[in-house]
Amino acid sequence: MVEIPAEERSHLQETHGTLLREVLDEELGGLNAAAWQHLRSSVLWKQLSAGEILCLEGDEADAMYVVVSGRLRATRDENGQPRVVGEITRGETVGEMALLTGKRRSATVQAMRDCVLAGLDSPTFAELARLCPEAILHITRVQFERIERANRPHGTRLLRLSIALLPATHGSDASALAARLQDEIARHCQVVTARRDAAPGNSANSPGDRKARLAIWLNELEASAPVLLMPCDRNDAAWTQQCLYSADIALILVPAGQQPDLAGDAIPSSAKRMLVMLHSDGAKAPENTAAIRKACDAGAHFHLRENSFADLSRLARLLTGRAVGISFAGGGARSFSHLGVLRALEEHGIPIDVATGTSLGAIIAAGVSLDIGLDDLIERFRIMARANPTKRDYRLIPKTSLLTGRKLDRLLSQLLPDTDIEDCWKNFACVSANITNPGAHLHNGGKLLHALRATVSIPGVFPPATLPGGDLLVDGGVVNNLPADLARDAGAGRLIACDQGGNGGGTDKPSAMSIIMRAATLHSRISGSIWKSSADLYFESPVSDISLLEWDRIDLAIKRGHDNAAKILQDVNPADWQ
Repeated sequence: MVEIPAEERSHLQETHGTLLREVLDEELGGLNAAAWQHLRSSVLWKQLSAGEILCLEGDEADAMYVVVSGRLRATRDENGQPRVVGEITRGETVGEMALLTGKRRSATVQAMRDCVLAGLDSPTFAELARLCPEAILHITRVQFERIERANRPHGTRLLRLSIALLPATHGSDASALAARLQDEIARHCQVVTARRDAAPGNSANSPGDRKARLAIWLNELEASAPVLLMPCDRNDAAWTQQCLYSADIALILVPAGQQPDLAGDAIPSSAKRMLVMLHSDGAKAPENTAAIRKACDAGAHFHLRENSFADLSRLARLLTGRAVGISFAGGGARSFSHLGVLRALEEHGIPIDVATGTSLGAIIAAGVSLDIGLDDLIERFRIMARANPTKRDYRLIPKTSLLTGRKLDRLLSQLLPDTDIEDCWKNFACVSANITNPGAHLHNGGKLLHALRATVSIPGVFPPATLPGGDLLVDGGVVNNLPADLARDAGAGRLIACDQGGNGGGTDKPSAMSIIMRAATLHSRISGSIWKSSADLYFESPVSDISLLEWDRIDLAIKRGHDNAAKILQDVNPADWQ
Protein backbone atom coordinates (compact mmCIF):
# COMPACT_ATOMS: atom_id res chain seq x y z
CA MET A 1 0.00 0.00 0.00
CA VAL A 2 1.30 3.40 -0.95
CA GLU A 3 0.74 6.52 1.17
CA ILE A 4 0.79 9.48 -1.15
CA PRO A 5 3.87 11.76 -0.81
CA ALA A 6 3.14 15.37 0.07
CA GLU A 7 4.08 16.67 -3.38
CA GLU A 8 1.48 14.41 -5.03
CA ARG A 9 -1.41 15.06 -2.68
CA SER A 10 -2.56 18.19 -4.48
CA HIS A 11 -2.78 16.21 -7.73
CA LEU A 12 -4.76 13.44 -6.05
CA GLN A 13 -6.99 15.98 -4.34
CA GLU A 14 -7.70 17.46 -7.76
CA THR A 15 -8.51 14.13 -9.43
CA HIS A 16 -10.32 12.47 -6.51
CA GLY A 17 -11.37 15.19 -4.08
CA THR A 18 -14.59 16.02 -5.87
CA LEU A 19 -15.35 12.34 -6.21
CA LEU A 20 -14.76 11.83 -2.47
CA ARG A 21 -17.27 14.58 -1.63
CA GLU A 22 -19.80 13.03 -4.02
CA VAL A 23 -19.29 9.60 -2.46
CA LEU A 24 -19.68 10.91 1.07
CA ASP A 25 -22.77 12.93 0.20
CA GLU A 26 -24.34 9.91 -1.51
CA GLU A 27 -23.36 7.15 0.86
CA LEU A 28 -23.20 8.89 4.25
CA GLY A 29 -26.29 11.00 3.80
CA GLY A 30 -24.28 14.16 3.24
CA LEU A 31 -21.79 16.01 5.41
CA ASN A 32 -22.23 19.42 6.92
CA ALA A 33 -19.70 22.12 6.00
CA ALA A 34 -17.73 21.85 9.26
CA ALA A 35 -17.34 18.09 8.95
CA TRP A 36 -16.26 18.35 5.30
CA GLN A 37 -13.63 21.01 5.97
CA HIS A 38 -12.17 18.95 8.80
CA LEU A 39 -12.08 15.78 6.69
CA ARG A 40 -10.61 17.49 3.66
CA SER A 41 -7.53 18.60 5.56
CA SER A 42 -7.16 15.34 7.52
CA VAL A 43 -7.67 12.65 4.85
CA LEU A 44 -4.90 10.06 4.54
CA TRP A 45 -4.90 9.39 0.80
CA LYS A 46 -3.69 5.89 -0.07
CA GLN A 47 -3.44 3.87 -3.27
CA LEU A 48 -3.59 0.08 -3.55
CA SER A 49 -2.73 -1.91 -6.64
CA ALA A 50 -4.95 -4.87 -7.54
CA GLY A 51 -3.96 -7.81 -5.36
CA GLU A 52 -2.39 -5.75 -2.55
CA ILE A 53 -3.39 -6.30 1.07
CA LEU A 54 -4.93 -3.41 3.02
CA CYS A 55 -4.94 -5.22 6.37
CA LEU A 56 -4.64 -8.73 7.76
CA GLU A 57 -7.05 -10.46 10.10
CA GLY A 58 -5.81 -9.84 13.63
CA ASP A 59 -3.94 -6.60 12.85
CA GLU A 60 -4.15 -3.60 15.13
CA ALA A 61 -6.63 -0.97 13.90
CA ASP A 62 -5.00 2.25 12.72
CA ALA A 63 -7.70 3.85 10.58
CA MET A 64 -10.94 3.36 8.71
CA TYR A 65 -11.10 3.90 4.97
CA VAL A 66 -13.65 5.13 2.44
CA VAL A 67 -13.35 3.46 -0.97
CA VAL A 68 -13.23 6.39 -3.38
CA SER A 69 -12.62 4.14 -6.37
CA GLY A 70 -11.99 0.43 -6.85
CA ARG A 71 -13.17 -2.63 -4.97
CA LEU A 72 -11.93 -4.59 -1.95
CA ARG A 73 -12.70 -8.11 -0.76
CA ALA A 74 -12.83 -9.22 2.89
CA THR A 75 -12.01 -12.81 3.88
CA ARG A 76 -11.75 -14.71 7.14
CA ASP A 77 -9.67 -17.76 7.93
CA GLU A 78 -11.65 -20.97 8.37
CA ASN A 79 -9.54 -24.04 9.06
CA GLY A 80 -6.65 -22.60 7.10
CA GLN A 81 -8.78 -21.59 4.10
CA PRO A 82 -10.02 -18.07 3.29
CA ARG A 83 -13.81 -17.61 3.27
CA VAL A 84 -15.18 -14.57 1.47
CA VAL A 85 -17.39 -12.57 3.81
CA GLY A 86 -18.07 -9.60 1.58
CA GLU A 87 -16.94 -7.04 -0.95
CA ILE A 88 -16.47 -3.32 -0.33
CA THR A 89 -17.18 -1.13 -3.33
CA ARG A 90 -17.13 2.56 -4.21
CA GLY A 91 -18.55 4.71 -1.42
CA GLU A 92 -18.46 1.99 1.23
CA THR A 93 -16.25 1.94 4.30
CA VAL A 94 -13.85 -0.61 5.72
CA GLY A 95 -12.10 -0.86 9.08
CA GLU A 96 -14.64 1.16 11.02
CA MET A 97 -15.72 -1.69 13.32
CA ALA A 98 -12.20 -2.04 14.71
CA LEU A 99 -12.18 1.69 15.49
CA LEU A 100 -15.66 1.57 17.05
CA THR A 101 -14.91 -1.46 19.25
CA GLY A 102 -11.17 -1.09 19.84
CA LYS A 103 -10.69 -4.70 18.75
CA ARG A 104 -8.26 -6.11 16.19
CA ARG A 105 -9.15 -6.45 12.51
CA SER A 106 -11.81 -9.14 12.04
CA ALA A 107 -10.92 -9.92 8.41
CA THR A 108 -8.18 -9.72 5.82
CA VAL A 109 -8.96 -7.08 3.21
CA GLN A 110 -7.43 -7.24 -0.28
CA ALA A 111 -7.76 -4.96 -3.29
CA MET A 112 -9.59 -6.55 -6.20
CA ARG A 113 -8.94 -3.42 -8.29
CA ASP A 114 -6.52 -0.55 -8.35
CA CYS A 115 -8.02 1.43 -5.47
CA VAL A 116 -7.92 4.95 -4.10
CA LEU A 117 -8.79 5.09 -0.41
CA ALA A 118 -9.48 8.05 1.86
CA GLY A 119 -8.30 7.10 5.34
CA LEU A 120 -9.52 8.53 8.62
CA ASP A 121 -7.30 7.85 11.64
CA SER A 122 -8.69 7.53 15.19
CA PRO A 123 -8.61 11.25 16.08
CA THR A 124 -10.22 12.21 12.76
CA PHE A 125 -12.88 9.51 13.18
CA ALA A 126 -13.71 10.76 16.68
CA GLU A 127 -14.03 14.34 15.39
CA LEU A 128 -16.30 13.14 12.55
CA ALA A 129 -18.56 11.50 15.13
CA ARG A 130 -18.77 14.82 17.01
CA LEU A 131 -19.37 17.01 13.96
CA CYS A 132 -21.65 14.67 11.98
CA PRO A 133 -23.20 11.91 14.14
CA GLU A 134 -25.59 10.88 11.33
CA ALA A 135 -22.58 9.63 9.35
CA ILE A 136 -21.66 7.26 12.20
CA LEU A 137 -25.25 5.99 12.28
CA HIS A 138 -24.98 5.29 8.57
CA ILE A 139 -21.71 3.41 9.05
CA THR A 140 -23.35 1.25 11.74
CA ARG A 141 -26.29 0.51 9.41
CA VAL A 142 -23.88 -0.54 6.65
CA GLN A 143 -22.30 -3.06 9.03
CA PHE A 144 -25.65 -4.75 9.66
CA GLU A 145 -26.35 -4.84 5.90
CA ARG A 146 -23.01 -6.54 5.28
CA ILE A 147 -23.76 -9.16 7.92
CA GLU A 148 -27.12 -9.81 6.25
CA ARG A 149 -25.49 -10.16 2.82
CA ALA A 150 -22.87 -12.56 4.16
CA ASN A 151 -25.63 -14.78 5.59
CA ARG A 152 -27.69 -14.95 2.40
CA PRO A 153 -27.96 -18.34 0.67
CA HIS A 154 -25.49 -18.73 -2.19
CA GLY A 155 -28.02 -18.47 -4.98
CA THR A 156 -29.56 -15.17 -3.87
CA ARG A 157 -26.44 -13.04 -3.49
CA LEU A 158 -26.28 -10.01 -5.71
CA LEU A 159 -23.95 -10.29 -8.68
CA ARG A 160 -21.35 -7.67 -9.57
CA LEU A 161 -18.81 -8.71 -12.13
CA SER A 162 -16.24 -6.96 -14.32
CA ILE A 163 -14.96 -8.97 -17.28
CA ALA A 164 -11.95 -8.17 -19.45
CA LEU A 165 -11.77 -9.78 -22.90
CA LEU A 166 -8.10 -10.16 -23.82
CA PRO A 167 -7.03 -11.21 -27.32
CA ALA A 168 -4.05 -13.54 -26.85
CA THR A 169 -3.16 -13.45 -30.55
CA HIS A 170 -3.16 -10.80 -33.23
CA GLY A 171 -6.38 -10.75 -35.20
CA SER A 172 -8.76 -11.79 -32.39
CA ASP A 173 -11.65 -9.34 -32.17
CA ALA A 174 -12.50 -8.76 -28.51
CA SER A 175 -14.94 -5.93 -29.31
CA ALA A 176 -17.11 -8.09 -31.58
CA LEU A 177 -17.36 -10.84 -28.96
CA ALA A 178 -18.11 -8.26 -26.25
CA ALA A 179 -21.01 -6.91 -28.33
CA ARG A 180 -22.50 -10.40 -28.78
CA LEU A 181 -21.96 -11.24 -25.14
CA GLN A 182 -23.59 -8.01 -24.02
CA ASP A 183 -26.72 -8.79 -26.02
CA GLU A 184 -26.95 -12.23 -24.45
CA ILE A 185 -26.28 -11.16 -20.84
CA ALA A 186 -28.74 -8.25 -21.24
CA ARG A 187 -31.58 -10.77 -21.56
CA HIS A 188 -31.28 -11.41 -17.81
CA CYS A 189 -29.48 -8.50 -16.13
CA GLN A 190 -28.08 -5.05 -16.74
CA VAL A 191 -24.73 -4.96 -18.52
CA VAL A 192 -22.56 -2.18 -19.89
CA THR A 193 -19.51 -2.27 -22.17
CA ALA A 194 -16.50 0.01 -21.74
CA ARG A 195 -15.56 1.16 -25.23
CA ARG A 196 -12.04 2.45 -25.72
CA ASP A 197 -13.13 5.18 -28.13
CA ALA A 198 -15.55 6.55 -25.52
CA ALA A 199 -13.03 6.57 -22.67
CA PRO A 200 -11.71 9.83 -21.19
CA GLY A 201 -8.04 10.68 -20.94
CA ASN A 202 -6.93 9.87 -24.49
CA SER A 203 -5.51 13.40 -24.71
CA ALA A 204 -4.22 13.50 -21.12
CA ASN A 205 -1.03 15.43 -20.39
CA SER A 206 0.76 12.38 -18.99
CA PRO A 207 0.34 8.60 -18.76
CA GLY A 208 -0.39 9.04 -15.06
CA ASP A 209 -3.25 11.42 -15.82
CA ARG A 210 -4.75 9.00 -18.31
CA LYS A 211 -4.42 6.08 -15.91
CA ALA A 212 -6.18 8.00 -13.13
CA ARG A 213 -9.01 9.11 -15.41
CA LEU A 214 -9.46 5.62 -16.85
CA ALA A 215 -9.55 4.10 -13.37
CA ILE A 216 -12.26 6.54 -12.23
CA TRP A 217 -14.28 6.09 -15.44
CA LEU A 218 -14.18 2.30 -15.30
CA ASN A 219 -15.12 2.41 -11.64
CA GLU A 220 -18.14 4.59 -12.44
CA LEU A 221 -19.20 2.22 -15.23
CA GLU A 222 -18.83 -0.72 -12.86
CA ALA A 223 -21.12 1.00 -10.36
CA SER A 224 -23.76 1.63 -13.05
CA ALA A 225 -24.62 -2.02 -13.82
CA PRO A 226 -24.09 -5.47 -12.30
CA VAL A 227 -21.92 -6.61 -15.23
CA LEU A 228 -19.16 -4.64 -16.96
CA LEU A 229 -17.50 -5.87 -20.16
CA MET A 230 -14.10 -4.45 -21.12
CA PRO A 231 -12.72 -5.49 -24.53
CA CYS A 232 -8.94 -5.03 -24.54
CA ASP A 233 -6.89 -3.74 -27.48
CA ARG A 234 -3.45 -5.20 -28.19
CA ASN A 235 -2.49 -1.90 -29.85
CA ASP A 236 -3.15 0.15 -26.70
CA ALA A 237 -1.13 -1.18 -23.78
CA ALA A 238 -2.33 1.44 -21.27
CA TRP A 239 -6.00 0.75 -22.02
CA THR A 240 -5.49 -3.01 -21.87
CA GLN A 241 -3.59 -2.82 -18.59
CA GLN A 242 -6.28 -0.72 -16.93
CA CYS A 243 -9.01 -3.08 -18.13
CA LEU A 244 -7.13 -6.08 -16.74
CA TYR A 245 -6.49 -4.37 -13.42
CA SER A 246 -10.19 -3.54 -13.21
CA ALA A 247 -11.35 -7.09 -13.92
CA ASP A 248 -12.70 -9.87 -11.72
CA ILE A 249 -12.11 -12.30 -14.55
CA ALA A 250 -10.04 -12.15 -17.74
CA LEU A 251 -11.30 -14.09 -20.74
CA ILE A 252 -8.18 -15.05 -22.71
CA LEU A 253 -9.26 -15.39 -26.36
CA VAL A 254 -7.26 -17.94 -28.36
CA PRO A 255 -8.33 -19.14 -31.82
CA ALA A 256 -8.16 -22.93 -32.13
CA GLY A 257 -4.88 -24.07 -33.64
CA GLN A 258 -2.93 -21.00 -32.49
CA GLN A 259 -0.61 -20.43 -29.55
CA PRO A 260 -1.22 -17.61 -27.05
CA ASP A 261 1.15 -14.66 -27.00
CA LEU A 262 0.91 -13.19 -23.51
CA ALA A 263 3.38 -11.40 -21.27
CA GLY A 264 3.83 -13.30 -18.03
CA ASP A 265 2.68 -10.37 -15.87
CA ALA A 266 -0.05 -9.09 -18.17
CA ILE A 267 -2.91 -10.25 -15.96
CA PRO A 268 -2.84 -9.37 -12.24
CA SER A 269 -3.26 -12.10 -9.65
CA SER A 270 -6.50 -10.51 -8.46
CA ALA A 271 -8.26 -11.49 -11.72
CA LYS A 272 -9.31 -15.06 -12.40
CA ARG A 273 -8.28 -16.40 -15.80
CA MET A 274 -10.49 -18.31 -18.19
CA LEU A 275 -9.22 -19.57 -21.53
CA VAL A 276 -11.83 -19.13 -24.27
CA MET A 277 -10.97 -21.29 -27.28
CA LEU A 278 -12.49 -19.83 -30.46
CA HIS A 279 -13.59 -22.47 -32.97
CA SER A 280 -14.90 -22.14 -36.48
CA ASP A 281 -18.38 -23.38 -37.31
CA GLY A 282 -18.42 -27.08 -37.98
CA ALA A 283 -15.26 -27.78 -35.97
CA LYS A 284 -15.18 -31.51 -35.23
CA ALA A 285 -13.61 -31.49 -31.77
CA PRO A 286 -11.29 -29.32 -29.68
CA GLU A 287 -7.64 -30.31 -29.46
CA ASN A 288 -4.67 -29.47 -27.23
CA THR A 289 -6.80 -27.50 -24.76
CA ALA A 290 -4.86 -28.64 -21.68
CA ALA A 291 -1.51 -27.42 -23.06
CA ILE A 292 -2.93 -24.04 -24.13
CA ARG A 293 -4.69 -23.59 -20.81
CA LYS A 294 -1.40 -24.27 -19.03
CA ALA A 295 0.41 -21.77 -21.26
CA CYS A 296 -2.17 -19.15 -20.26
CA ASP A 297 -2.01 -20.15 -16.59
CA ALA A 298 -5.82 -20.27 -16.70
CA GLY A 299 -7.91 -21.84 -13.97
CA ALA A 300 -10.78 -22.67 -16.31
CA HIS A 301 -11.56 -22.99 -20.01
CA PHE A 302 -14.48 -22.68 -22.41
CA HIS A 303 -15.05 -23.73 -26.02
CA LEU A 304 -16.92 -21.23 -28.20
CA ARG A 305 -17.97 -22.02 -31.77
CA GLU A 306 -18.13 -18.97 -34.01
CA ASN A 307 -21.84 -18.71 -34.72
CA SER A 308 -23.20 -21.02 -32.03
CA PHE A 309 -25.96 -19.28 -30.10
CA ALA A 310 -26.01 -22.23 -27.68
CA ASP A 311 -22.31 -21.79 -26.86
CA LEU A 312 -22.67 -18.02 -26.42
CA SER A 313 -25.67 -18.48 -24.12
CA ARG A 314 -23.75 -21.06 -22.12
CA LEU A 315 -20.80 -18.66 -21.71
CA ALA A 316 -23.14 -15.89 -20.54
CA ARG A 317 -24.76 -18.21 -17.99
CA LEU A 318 -21.41 -19.46 -16.76
CA LEU A 319 -20.04 -15.95 -16.27
CA THR A 320 -23.12 -14.65 -14.47
CA GLY A 321 -23.53 -17.59 -12.08
CA ARG A 322 -26.56 -19.04 -13.87
CA ALA A 323 -24.96 -22.08 -15.54
CA VAL A 324 -27.05 -25.26 -15.42
CA GLY A 325 -25.22 -28.29 -14.06
CA ILE A 326 -26.56 -31.84 -14.20
CA SER A 327 -25.33 -34.84 -12.24
CA PHE A 328 -26.16 -38.50 -12.85
CA ALA A 329 -26.02 -41.18 -10.17
CA GLY A 330 -24.50 -44.59 -10.75
CA GLY A 331 -26.77 -47.62 -10.60
CA GLY A 332 -25.97 -50.21 -13.25
CA ALA A 333 -28.70 -50.70 -15.84
CA ARG A 334 -31.04 -48.45 -13.86
CA SER A 335 -28.87 -45.49 -14.87
CA PHE A 336 -30.21 -45.75 -18.41
CA SER A 337 -33.23 -43.88 -17.01
CA HIS A 338 -31.03 -40.74 -17.11
CA LEU A 339 -31.26 -40.83 -20.91
CA GLY A 340 -35.02 -40.43 -20.55
CA VAL A 341 -34.52 -37.46 -18.22
CA LEU A 342 -32.29 -35.88 -20.87
CA ARG A 343 -35.03 -36.36 -23.44
CA ALA A 344 -37.57 -34.64 -21.20
CA LEU A 345 -35.21 -31.73 -20.49
CA GLU A 346 -34.52 -31.34 -24.21
CA GLU A 347 -38.25 -31.33 -25.01
CA HIS A 348 -38.82 -28.74 -22.29
CA GLY A 349 -36.07 -26.45 -23.58
CA ILE A 350 -33.79 -26.61 -20.54
CA PRO A 351 -30.08 -26.33 -21.48
CA ILE A 352 -27.17 -28.16 -19.88
CA ASP A 353 -23.85 -26.40 -19.36
CA VAL A 354 -21.94 -28.73 -17.02
CA ALA A 355 -22.27 -32.52 -16.67
CA THR A 356 -20.98 -34.78 -13.91
CA GLY A 357 -21.65 -38.30 -12.80
CA THR A 358 -20.53 -41.54 -11.22
CA SER A 359 -20.13 -45.00 -12.76
CA LEU A 360 -22.57 -45.45 -15.67
CA GLY A 361 -23.94 -42.00 -14.84
CA ALA A 362 -20.49 -40.60 -15.60
CA ILE A 363 -20.50 -42.24 -19.05
CA ILE A 364 -23.82 -40.56 -19.79
CA ALA A 365 -22.43 -37.24 -18.51
CA ALA A 366 -19.42 -37.66 -20.81
CA GLY A 367 -21.73 -38.10 -23.79
CA VAL A 368 -23.48 -34.85 -22.85
CA SER A 369 -20.16 -33.03 -22.48
CA LEU A 370 -18.98 -34.26 -25.87
CA ASP A 371 -22.16 -32.69 -27.32
CA ILE A 372 -23.27 -35.96 -28.89
CA GLY A 373 -26.83 -35.70 -30.19
CA LEU A 374 -29.30 -37.44 -27.90
CA ASP A 375 -30.64 -39.84 -30.54
CA ASP A 376 -27.08 -40.86 -31.39
CA LEU A 377 -26.14 -41.21 -27.72
CA ILE A 378 -29.13 -43.43 -26.94
CA GLU A 379 -28.34 -45.69 -29.91
CA ARG A 380 -24.74 -46.04 -28.72
CA PHE A 381 -25.95 -47.12 -25.29
CA ARG A 382 -28.36 -49.59 -26.86
CA ILE A 383 -25.41 -51.21 -28.63
CA MET A 384 -23.52 -51.33 -25.33
CA ALA A 385 -26.53 -52.83 -23.55
CA ARG A 386 -26.98 -55.55 -26.17
CA ALA A 387 -23.32 -56.48 -25.81
CA ASN A 388 -23.75 -56.65 -22.00
CA PRO A 389 -20.46 -55.54 -20.39
CA THR A 390 -20.78 -58.12 -17.58
CA LYS A 391 -21.49 -61.18 -19.75
CA ARG A 392 -18.88 -63.77 -20.80
CA ASP A 393 -15.93 -61.93 -19.31
CA TYR A 394 -15.29 -64.06 -16.22
CA ARG A 395 -11.82 -64.87 -14.91
CA LEU A 396 -10.96 -68.52 -14.49
CA ILE A 397 -9.26 -67.65 -11.20
CA PRO A 398 -10.76 -64.43 -9.80
CA LYS A 399 -7.81 -63.10 -7.79
CA THR A 400 -8.70 -59.38 -7.89
CA SER A 401 -12.08 -59.36 -9.63
CA LEU A 402 -14.78 -61.61 -11.02
CA LEU A 403 -14.40 -60.14 -14.53
CA THR A 404 -11.33 -59.37 -16.62
CA GLY A 405 -12.61 -55.92 -17.67
CA ARG A 406 -11.38 -56.41 -21.25
CA LYS A 407 -14.90 -56.43 -22.65
CA LEU A 408 -15.72 -53.23 -20.73
CA ASP A 409 -12.58 -51.55 -22.12
CA ARG A 410 -13.59 -52.50 -25.66
CA LEU A 411 -17.17 -51.28 -25.25
CA LEU A 412 -16.04 -47.95 -23.77
CA SER A 413 -13.70 -47.32 -26.71
CA GLN A 414 -16.56 -48.07 -29.11
CA LEU A 415 -18.99 -45.88 -27.22
CA LEU A 416 -16.91 -42.68 -26.84
CA PRO A 417 -13.70 -41.19 -28.31
CA ASP A 418 -10.42 -41.42 -26.38
CA THR A 419 -10.05 -37.66 -26.00
CA ASP A 420 -8.91 -35.45 -23.14
CA ILE A 421 -11.53 -34.23 -20.68
CA GLU A 422 -10.41 -30.66 -21.44
CA ASP A 423 -11.32 -31.24 -25.10
CA CYS A 424 -14.98 -31.89 -24.34
CA TRP A 425 -17.26 -29.13 -25.59
CA LYS A 426 -18.85 -28.74 -22.15
CA ASN A 427 -17.32 -28.97 -18.68
CA PHE A 428 -17.18 -32.54 -17.35
CA ALA A 429 -16.11 -34.19 -14.12
CA CYS A 430 -16.54 -37.56 -12.45
CA VAL A 431 -15.29 -39.25 -9.31
CA SER A 432 -13.66 -42.56 -8.42
CA ALA A 433 -12.52 -44.00 -5.08
CA ASN A 434 -8.81 -44.30 -4.32
CA ILE A 435 -8.29 -47.45 -2.27
CA THR A 436 -4.51 -47.04 -1.97
CA ASN A 437 -4.68 -43.60 -0.34
CA PRO A 438 -8.30 -43.73 0.82
CA GLY A 439 -10.53 -40.96 -0.44
CA ALA A 440 -12.35 -39.58 -3.46
CA HIS A 441 -10.36 -38.97 -6.65
CA LEU A 442 -11.59 -36.16 -8.90
CA HIS A 443 -11.35 -36.56 -12.67
CA ASN A 444 -11.68 -33.17 -14.38
CA GLY A 445 -8.67 -33.40 -16.67
CA GLY A 446 -6.62 -35.99 -18.50
CA LYS A 447 -7.79 -38.92 -20.58
CA LEU A 448 -11.56 -39.31 -20.65
CA LEU A 449 -11.70 -43.09 -21.09
CA HIS A 450 -9.27 -43.67 -18.22
CA ALA A 451 -11.49 -41.56 -15.96
CA LEU A 452 -14.59 -43.50 -17.05
CA ARG A 453 -12.82 -46.84 -16.64
CA ALA A 454 -11.96 -45.83 -13.06
CA THR A 455 -15.43 -44.65 -12.07
CA VAL A 456 -17.14 -47.84 -13.35
CA SER A 457 -14.67 -50.27 -11.74
CA ILE A 458 -17.01 -51.88 -9.24
CA PRO A 459 -14.75 -53.36 -6.53
CA GLY A 460 -14.63 -57.12 -6.79
CA VAL A 461 -16.40 -57.11 -10.16
CA PHE A 462 -13.98 -55.21 -12.44
CA PRO A 463 -10.23 -54.83 -11.86
CA PRO A 464 -9.21 -51.41 -10.48
CA ALA A 465 -7.86 -48.67 -12.71
CA THR A 466 -4.33 -47.48 -11.95
CA LEU A 467 -2.82 -44.04 -11.54
CA PRO A 468 0.73 -43.34 -12.82
CA GLY A 469 2.05 -43.61 -9.26
CA GLY A 470 0.44 -46.99 -8.75
CA ASP A 471 -2.64 -45.97 -6.74
CA LEU A 472 -5.71 -48.13 -7.39
CA LEU A 473 -9.05 -46.57 -8.30
CA VAL A 474 -12.49 -48.19 -8.10
CA ASP A 475 -16.13 -47.23 -8.68
CA GLY A 476 -16.92 -43.69 -7.57
CA GLY A 477 -20.17 -44.90 -6.04
CA VAL A 478 -18.14 -46.07 -3.06
CA VAL A 479 -17.56 -42.44 -2.03
CA ASN A 480 -20.01 -40.24 -3.97
CA ASN A 481 -22.73 -41.84 -6.03
CA LEU A 482 -24.48 -38.57 -6.99
CA PRO A 483 -21.68 -35.96 -7.39
CA ALA A 484 -23.75 -32.82 -7.87
CA ASP A 485 -21.13 -31.01 -5.80
CA LEU A 486 -18.70 -31.49 -8.70
CA ALA A 487 -21.09 -29.60 -10.98
CA ARG A 488 -21.16 -26.72 -8.49
CA ASP A 489 -17.35 -26.73 -8.35
CA ALA A 490 -17.23 -26.64 -12.17
CA GLY A 491 -19.21 -23.41 -12.27
CA ALA A 492 -22.87 -24.43 -12.14
CA GLY A 493 -25.14 -21.97 -10.37
CA ARG A 494 -28.21 -24.19 -10.70
CA LEU A 495 -28.21 -27.95 -10.17
CA ILE A 496 -30.22 -30.81 -11.62
CA ALA A 497 -29.70 -34.08 -9.71
CA CYS A 498 -30.71 -37.37 -11.35
CA ASP A 499 -31.10 -40.47 -9.18
CA GLN A 500 -33.02 -43.70 -9.53
CA GLY A 501 -35.33 -45.56 -7.18
CA GLY A 502 -38.98 -44.75 -6.69
CA ASN A 503 -42.06 -46.94 -6.39
CA GLY A 504 -41.22 -49.76 -8.74
CA GLY A 505 -41.20 -52.49 -6.08
CA GLY A 506 -39.34 -55.76 -6.41
CA THR A 507 -35.69 -56.59 -5.70
CA ASP A 508 -32.58 -57.44 -7.65
CA LYS A 509 -31.95 -60.98 -8.70
CA PRO A 510 -29.89 -62.52 -5.90
CA SER A 511 -26.64 -62.91 -7.81
CA ALA A 512 -23.24 -62.43 -6.20
CA MET A 513 -22.40 -59.63 -8.63
CA SER A 514 -25.55 -57.61 -7.92
CA ILE A 515 -25.05 -58.00 -4.18
CA ILE A 516 -21.50 -56.63 -4.52
CA MET A 517 -22.74 -53.72 -6.64
CA ARG A 518 -25.46 -52.77 -4.15
CA ALA A 519 -23.17 -53.06 -1.14
CA ALA A 520 -20.41 -50.99 -2.78
CA THR A 521 -22.66 -47.94 -3.22
CA LEU A 522 -24.90 -48.25 -0.16
CA HIS A 523 -23.20 -45.60 1.99
CA SER A 524 -22.84 -42.97 -0.72
CA ARG A 525 -26.39 -43.53 -1.96
CA ILE A 526 -27.66 -42.70 1.52
CA SER A 527 -25.51 -39.56 1.74
CA GLY A 528 -26.48 -38.56 -1.80
CA SER A 529 -30.10 -38.15 -0.77
CA ILE A 530 -29.20 -34.64 0.43
CA TRP A 531 -29.75 -33.45 -3.15
CA LYS A 532 -33.49 -34.12 -2.83
CA SER A 533 -33.78 -30.87 -0.92
CA SER A 534 -30.74 -28.89 -2.07
CA ALA A 535 -30.82 -29.37 -5.87
CA ASP A 536 -32.89 -26.94 -7.96
CA LEU A 537 -34.43 -29.91 -9.77
CA TYR A 538 -34.36 -33.48 -8.50
CA PHE A 539 -35.43 -36.52 -10.50
CA GLU A 540 -35.75 -39.99 -8.96
CA SER A 541 -36.71 -42.33 -11.78
CA PRO A 542 -38.99 -45.21 -10.67
CA VAL A 543 -36.82 -48.13 -11.79
CA SER A 544 -36.24 -50.08 -8.58
CA ASP A 545 -37.84 -53.17 -10.16
CA ILE A 546 -35.10 -53.20 -12.84
CA SER A 547 -32.08 -55.20 -11.77
CA LEU A 548 -28.69 -53.50 -11.74
CA LEU A 549 -27.60 -56.07 -14.36
CA GLU A 550 -30.70 -56.12 -16.58
CA TRP A 551 -29.05 -54.39 -19.52
CA ASP A 552 -31.76 -55.62 -21.90
CA ARG A 553 -34.36 -53.42 -20.17
CA ILE A 554 -32.70 -50.20 -21.36
CA ASP A 555 -35.76 -48.94 -23.27
CA LEU A 556 -38.04 -49.46 -20.28
CA ALA A 557 -35.60 -47.55 -18.07
CA ILE A 558 -35.44 -44.70 -20.60
CA LYS A 559 -39.24 -44.50 -20.78
CA ARG A 560 -39.63 -44.50 -17.01
CA GLY A 561 -37.02 -41.74 -16.68
CA HIS A 562 -38.67 -39.65 -19.39
CA ASP A 563 -42.23 -39.97 -18.12
CA ASN A 564 -41.31 -39.17 -14.53
CA ALA A 565 -39.22 -36.14 -15.53
CA ALA A 566 -41.85 -34.84 -17.98
CA LYS A 567 -44.44 -34.88 -15.22
CA ILE A 568 -42.19 -32.90 -12.85
CA LEU A 569 -41.28 -30.40 -15.59
CA GLN A 570 -44.91 -29.44 -16.14
CA ASP A 571 -44.48 -27.01 -13.24
CA VAL A 572 -41.14 -25.62 -14.46
CA ASN A 573 -40.88 -22.49 -16.61
CA PRO A 574 -38.09 -23.09 -19.17
CA ALA A 575 -37.53 -19.33 -19.54
CA ASP A 576 -36.16 -19.32 -15.98
CA TRP A 577 -33.37 -21.67 -17.10
CA GLN A 578 -32.19 -19.91 -20.26
